[in-house]
Amino acid sequence: MNNRIIRWETPPEGDKRGSRYHVAIDWHGLAAQLRDRPGEWGLLLVGGFSTTMASNIRYGRVAAFKPCGAYEARAVRISGVPHLYAVYGAPNSPSTTESDE
Repeated sequence: MNNRIIRWETPPEGDKRGSRYHVAIDWHGLAAQLRDRPGEWGLLLVGGFSTTMASNIRYGRVAAFKPCGAYEARAVRISGVPHLYAVYGAPNSPSTTESDE
């Protein structure tokens, strides 16, 4: 029998919800980092609910990523594992360098 274990480890501390552990993610902190580097893609999350989060980010359903359309997000599977990427300054959002005239 050839069962492979990647590694043995205790789950991270967090709020226990049912049989899974919930680890809080600082979405506001991640959004701020993206705003500091407009136009540059960042990897926000590996695993989890990446596809759902990509949609929530694009449509501004997560408070940190409002208004709708200010951020672009994509969920990509790499070796079967979902990865969540996002960028601030999607094509239809106003530039952070534009001044009001």
